[in-house]
Amino acid sequence: MIRIWIKQVFEIFSNFFWINENLTENFPKIEPVLKEGWIIGLYKYKNPDVKKAIWQMKYRSNRNTAKFFGREMAKALINNNLEEYILVPIPIHWRRRVERGFNQTEWLCREIFINYKANYSNKTNMSTKIKYGKVLKRVIYSKKQSWNNKEVRQKNIISVFKVKNKFKEYIVGKNFLLIDDVVTTGATLKEACHELLIHGASSV
Repeated sequence: MIRIWIKQVFEIFSNFFWINENLTENFPKIEPVLKEGWIIGLYKYKNPDVKKAIWQMKYRSNRNTAKFFGREMAKALINNNLEEYILVPIPIHWRRRVERGFNQTEWLCREIFINYKANYSNKTNMSTKIKYGKVLKRVIYSKKQSWNNKEVRQKNIISVFKVKNKFKEYIVGKNFLLIDDVVTTGATLKEACHELLIHGASSV
């Protein structure tokens, strides 16, 4: 019993203090999930391997997991025969960036863009269809949403995003793909979507 307990404790602390570079070696197959009729998730977060990989990307700066997820997302975009879209990472507040040092959704967008251009555009003759732009900013700092229930999440996310002034004319009539790492209630994506649409985006 003592040995089993020690092993479990070691595994828990490993998740917090050490980066596992091989998390995605035995990853599950993509399990697309449609939410609200327009939000698509490639993996189920309840899968322990998926949860661990996202946690290490988000809180342990594991760039390898971002590369893996970006590559899989790029494949999904090609398979859906998209029109021309602009990738938009869900932004974090500048205070959160100072605390964490990076925004993992920007990592994902870069990896999607790089993989799309390098591996798929020549094969599909769609080299100009995926672009990348940080057109949104987060103007309100709030506590981590994962700590809150659905009602609090929805309340905390109201009006937290704004289109950057230099992009207000640029986004009119264009199609956008919002990229985030984890979706629970969808409140964050809905608010970002609303901000783009009221400034003239054709679709999100």
